[in-house]
Amino acid sequence: MNSNLNDEKVKDEAYLFPRLKDKYVYLIAFFAGLIVLTIGSILFIGPFVVYTNAFSGSSIEEIIENFQKLLIEYQGVLMLISEVVGIGCAVLVFRKIFVDDFKKIKKHYLRFILSVIGGMLAIYLLSELFGWLQIKLNISGTSENQEVIETILTGKAKWFMILSVAVGAPVFEELIFRKFLYGYLSRTKLHIILNVAITTFVFAFIHCTSENFASWTAYFFLANYLCLSLSLTLPYVISKENIYVSILVHMFNNILSLIMFYGVFNVAIW
Repeated sequence: MNSNLNDEKVKDEAYLFPRLKDKYVYLIAFFAGLIVLTIGSILFIGPFVVYTNAFSGSSIEEIIENFQKLLIEYQGVLMLISEVVGIGCAVLVFRKIFVDDFKKIKKHYLRFILSVIGGMLAIYLLSELFGWLQIKLNISGTSENQEVIETILTGKAKWFMILSVAVGAPVFEELIFRKFLYGYLSRTKLHIILNVAITTFVFAFIHCTSENFASWTAYFFLANYLCLSLSLTLPYVISKENIYVSILVHMFNNILSLIMFYGVFNVAIW
C-alpha cells in the first residue's frame, strides 16, 4: 500500500527535477521558503529605503530613529512583497501540485468539506479555550509575534498588512510547512505521528522565536501556537495532503483574528 503510494508520488512529481528525488526537492523548497519567510523583508529593503527616504536626518541618531520608525510602518508592504514573490516561485515550480490538489477537491469533495469545517471548528474552540485560560492565569499582553503585527496593523501601511495576514501569510506559510516540510517528511521512513509532530512544532516554534523563554508566559504562547498548528496539520493529513484545506483553515483563523483585533478581543495572528 505505502509502496504504491510512494511510486504514485514519484510519478506525479518527477517532472520537477527528473534527476533529483522528489523528497529532496520538497526539502530544498522548504528551506528556500523558510529563508524568504524569515528574512524576505530584508531582500526588498533597498527600494523601501529609496521610496520612503528612510535615511534622512541630520545626525546618526535621527537617521536610525527615522529608519526604524518607517520600517515598522511599512513592514506590511515588505512582508506582502516577499510573500507574493515566494508564492509566485512556488506556483511556477510546483504548478502541477496545485492543479492536482484542485482535482482532489472535486473527486473527494466530502472529505474536503469535512476537513475544512473540522479545522475551522478546532481553531475557534482553541481560541476560546486559550482566551479563557489567559484570563484565569492572569496573563497580560500577547506574544511577541502578535505585538509586532498589531503595531503594523495600526500604521500607515495597515491595508498591506491586512492583505498579508488574510491572504499572503496563509498561502505562503501553508506551502512552506504543510506542502514542503510535511511533504518531505511523508516521503521518508518516519512514522506519520512523528511527521505530524515535527511539522506542528516547527511551525509553532518559528512563530515564537522572539519570545523570552526565561518567562513561563512564553511557554503559554508556545502551547497556544502548538495547538493551533496541530489544527492545521491534522486536517491537511486527513484530506490526503490537500493544500487548499490548510490554506482555507489558516485564512479562517487570520480573518477571524483581524475581525477581533479591530473589535474587542485579540487572538493569535500567525
